[in-house]
Amino acid sequence: MSLNLFSMTSVLRFLEKCNKFNQEISKSLAKIGEIELPNQMESWKRVKIYSYYDQYLEYFRNRVDFIIECIEIKSLNKEILETLLRGLIEIYCRILFLSNSSDEEKLKRIIWQELYICALSDTELKSNKNLNALISMNYKILQDIKVTLPALPKIRRIVQESLQKISRNKELRKLEEEYSFPSVARIIRDNLDEREEPIILKYQLYSNYSRLSEQIHANPYLEYANYNSKDTGKYRIIAFLLRIYLKFLRETAKKAKMERDIEELIKEASEFKEDFLRLWGFSKQISIENAKVRK
Repeated sequence: MSLNLFSMTSVLRFLEKCNKFNQEISKSLAKIGEIELPNQMESWKRVKIYSYYDQYLEYFRNRVDFIIECIEIKSLNKEILETLLRGLIEIYCRILFLSNSSDEEKLKRIIWQELYICALSDTELKSNKNLNALISMNYKILQDIKVTLPALPKIRRIVQESLQKISRNKELRKLEEEYSFPSVARIIRDNLDEREEPIILKYQLYSNYSRLSEQIHANPYLEYANYNSKDTGKYRIIAFLLRIYLKFLRETAKKAKMERDIEELIKEASEFKEDFLRLWGFSKQISIENAKVRK
């Protein structure tokens, strides 16, 4: 195995290739989403789902760009930068959940998320015509898929009362149990395919998510953990970033019907897979993967 292949320059170059593939997926989704269907309601549903995927493609790409820009700043604490990976795990898990859900289930979760964000606002939002049109369309879609949600003013009242009391009231908990995305732990447990390249084992992904959660909640013992060298954090971030990015691109590529293209990209990355796993600190995972190959 060539160590030159795993130089920081070559890996950053590969991440740029991933970003370009991200944009190709986005263009493909836009074309599919814009296809007019005879039934207007079905067209609305299609646009709702495909635009949601596209928003996360852009979000993922922007965050990857930011991490890459920061990675070489010597004065930047790499452990602080690493906490951004937690959000990428959550994005991947939401898309993974949607990939394994019916269109009705997708729409229910997506629309609730939009309504909840609107309800968090401390203003009535009545003057925003575009937003009101979006909300109106959301409720029409919910009616079509036979999902009943309270009107937005009532959702807003429930959310605002919970904020004022600094606790989730029974009404909000009931809505979240029914309409929110499942927890990251549940999605990983129920939906992650450990056999699908690039391989990430369930316990490893959740272990990293939990560790990053501790960091983001300001646990100083993890923030200043003693690593092998001052530069280790940079490589660990890049190693994890590439693997979670490829997992995310695989799921979005499925929606864009670009499975062959993502397979080629993943195959290219597999050439230096073991080096990534070592820098990620998953020597046990290497042993498990090698054992699977021998079988």
